[in-house]
Amino acid sequence: MKYDKYDTLGVMMKRYSIEILKAVRNKPLRFTDLRIRIVSNPKTLSISIGRLIEYGLIESTPVKTGSKYSNFYIISYKGRHMLEKVEKL
Repeated sequence: MKYDKYDTLGVMMKRYSIEILKAVRNKPLRFTDLRIRIVSNPKTLSISIGRLIEYGLIESTPVKTGSKYSNFYIISYKGRHMLEKVEKL
């Protein structure tokens, strides 16, 4: 589904969205890392991450760590662009 910039800006104004984008701006982080840094409630974090992925602001990448895979989250080009715009306000 394609969202316009106003839909995307609305998502960025949701609780924890900007904090998550800033956290994954410079390096990929796991769900657990984000729970420690931003919000301890896993359900709340899961909803926030899902919304950011749906709008194309972050991406999830599976990475093998030891004998298992973990999802790492990183900001997308669109997410970086939108975050820069919001930070200028």
